[in-house]
Amino acid sequence: MRKGNVVLLLFLLAMAIGWGIVYWFFFAENVISG
Repeated sequence: MRKGNVVLLLFLLAMAIGWGIVYWFFFAENVISG
């Protein structure tokens, strides 16, 4: 694999994890407040 592909993969992985945390936090806040 070229270095560019690895960087792109890590970037996408970081984005997925970040959005997962944001979504989970939002969902948890709704459950607690609701």
